Amino acid sequence: MDMHTQKAHWIERFAARLLAHNETDQRQDALEWAAMAWQEYGGQHCPERAAEAFSLACSGAQGW
Repeated sequence: MDMHTQKAHWIERFAARLLAHNETDQRQDALEWAAMAWQEYGGQHCPERAAEAFSLACSGAQGW
């Protein structure tokens, strides 16, 4: 799998987990956060676990 495809899959998986964890339908916001997470992690972490950690870290904030 090339890097572009790997990045796209990672972002989709992160966004899907973020949406499920936060029980929301704000897909565009989730994709933006996922893209920023990719920049930070570079795909080195499991996207589902990264999304859950992100959700927990932001649980007290207004929105994500």
